[in-house]
Amino acid sequence: MTTVTHTAVLERRTAEDRYPILGFIPRTGPGRVFLCWAAANVVLALLPVFDIWGNSAEIGLLGIPTTVFYSYAVFSLNCILGAVYYATRGLTWVKMVEDTERGENQ
Repeated sequence: MTTVTHTAVLERRTAEDRYPILGFIPRTGPGRVFLCWAAANVVLALLPVFDIWGNSAEIGLLGIPTTVFYSYAVFSLNCILGAVYYATRGLTWVKMVEDTERGENQ
């Protein structure tokens, strides 16, 4: 059984496919989802600062002020983003590095 290595994947790609669009927009679907999710989190985090939404001292859900609840919610979304990113992308890179190191040691 053959295994796909990082170099085999890169050989099938052209030079243009290796780099993100405009230097920061990923070419893959999951990469674009993560970029949009991160941008949405930045916008959501800034809404209370500009008094657009989520900025009030009224008692809201769980008996805490709306601003505090909103801050916890945005922070939780960021934590979920980090965990999902690690689970989908980070583990792949760790495995690739381990395989590369194992190949160099043999």
